[in-house]
Amino acid sequence: MSSLPRGMRALLRGRPRRLLPQETAAPVRYLPVTVQGAVVGYLWASLDGLAAGYVNREPAGVAGEVAAGLWKMRLCDAHREGVPSLEALRRCALAPQDRLSGIIGGDAPERKLPGLRALRGLARQ
Repeated sequence: MSSLPRGMRALLRGRPRRLLPQETAAPVRYLPVTVQGAVVGYLWASLDGLAAGYVNREPAGVAGEVAAGLWKMRLCDAHREGVPSLEALRRCALAPQDRLSGIIGGDAPERKLPGLRALRGLARQ
C-alpha cells in the first residue's frame, strides 16, 4: 500500500477526508487535461480560492471520466493541506503524466471563464 498516492492510502484506511467544494458562483481558471494528445477534461479552480474540481469533456467519453479520479484526488490532497484552490491548480499543472489520467503540462496557459456554467458548456463541445 505504500506505493499508492497518499490520498488513496487514506481512502483505503477509511480515514475521513476534508471535502473540497466542487461548486462555485465565482469566476474560474481552468487547464486542459490531455490523454495521448486529446483533451479529455478540464481542471478548474475558483478565483476566490475556495473551490476546485474536474469537468470531463463529453466527447471524450469514458477516457474523460477515467481521467477524473487522479486529478480530483490531487486537488483533495492539496485542499487537505490547506492549499488555496488556485495554487492547487498550478501544482497539478506540474504533475507527471499518468497513463490513464493524462497530463496538463507546466506550459499550459491558464484560461479564465465567468463561471462553471461556461466551463461545462465548453466541455460539451
